[in-house]
Amino acid sequence: MDVLTFLIVAGFVLFIVLKLKDNSATKPIEQPRPDIQRSPSKPPSEKRVYDTVRFKYRDADGEISERTVDLTMGKKGDQFRGYCHLRKDTRTFYFKRIQDFEVIDVATGEVSTPMEWRYKLQGTKVAKDALIEEQRIIAANKKLEEASDSWLSLTVPAPTVEFEDKRFALAGYFSSGNREDSEEKVENKGGEIQKTPNGKTNYIVINPSNGVNQSFEKAIHKLIERGIQPVIISEDHWLASLKSS
Repeated sequence: MDVLTFLIVAGFVLFIVLKLKDNSATKPIEQPRPDIQRSPSKPPSEKRVYDTVRFKYRDADGEISERTVDLTMGKKGDQFRGYCHLRKDTRTFYFKRIQDFEVIDVATGEVSTPMEWRYKLQGTKVAKDALIEEQRIIAANKKLEEASDSWLSLTVPAPTVEFEDKRFALAGYFSSGNREDSEEKVENKGGEIQKTPNGKTNYIVINPSNGVNQSFEKAIHKLIERGIQPVIISEDHWLASLKSS
């Protein structure tokens, strides 16, 4: 190979090498941009358990059972929801149907009344008003227990309850449902509702644990003063009679 041919070949090889090097230098290198905020991967959503509590509960049919519940919802409203260990399922409960004014925190053993516990969970004005009403009922019960005379004693033995064309006065503080629901149950059986008891009332229905309101108290006292002994039955007896009639 003569000198001229060598120089031509060497120059061509050098051109190719420089071209490849230039392409490599100008090729952009992917770098993470610091100005871009990347969202972290989100963990799977989980329901938050506020508390595990134990209480006695009266269901819509009047049955009472002890429940242990892992609470998942209850921050607002008159209901709470959670996993019921007894039923092995998630259920909805009403604060007002908790019995014996007792809710136990399973973790700490702390005991609260139903509305105290509700107010701790919710902290709302409605929850506070419910707590005040519960405290009034508890105070009224204590007053009744301390009274020397038992004017509000139930009729013994508990009578057979008939509904057709009979007059009922419902005291109002029931655990099985609100006043409207209770009145509807009587009317569906052919009974008549009276807002306050009088001499024509066949049955006065009360929840002994919750007492009666002031208007009922005055009306019952007036009947006794007139020599009329009213027939007073418990909510439990009334519920059992509804089922059997």
